[in-house]
This record gives sequence, structure tokens and C-alpha cells, in this order.
Amino acid sequence: MNILNALERIRELLEANQARPETLRLIDTIEKTASQPGADRAQVRSLLELVRRLMRTPVANSNIGVYDDLALLEEQLTTAAGAAPGPAGGGGRGGGAGAPPARQ
Repeated sequence: MNILNALERIRELLEANQARPETLRLIDTIEKTASQPGADRAQVRSLLELVRRLMRTPVANSNIGVYDDLALLEEQLTTAAGAAPGPAGGGGRGGGAGAPPARQ
């Protein structure tokens, strides 16, 4: 996934969560950097990976409000990933709550 597209989606999710202005400014700063020639081709594996990277920035480490906004989004993305159906056949990781017992 292109980093600029991922940052745009993260911004939308943060806005939906009514994130603090400082958190949105962090996204703006990262978007400016990612828009530089060459950097605009950067890729990330998932939104969750990018949110976790953002949580390790100096801004998030020095501002608990920014960290909290990102931690909430991380939790939401983790929950959504856990609720997503697994590969064809619905196997997923299995063993979760509500999963039928394994046959012997």
C-alpha cells in the first residue's frame, strides 16, 4: 500500500475518532515528508503497521494525547483484523471465542 494513501486513510479514521489537533498535525508532517520526490513511492504493509510506527515517533512519545489517539486507532485496527474472515474456507487462525471445538 502506498504510504500517502495509507496516511490519508489514517487521517480519516483519526478524524472519525475526533483525534486531537496535535495528532492530525503529526499526520500532516509525515505526509509532507512522504510527498518528497522518491519518498512518494514508499510502501507499507498495512495501516496497523503504519500506526505502530507513528506511535514510536518523538511527537507521540512526548505527547500522551497523541499517543492515546494512535493507541485507540491501533486497538480498532487490531480488532477489525481479528474479525476479518480468514483465507478461503474461513479457516483463519481459529481457536477464538465462539469457534467450534476441533474434531479428534
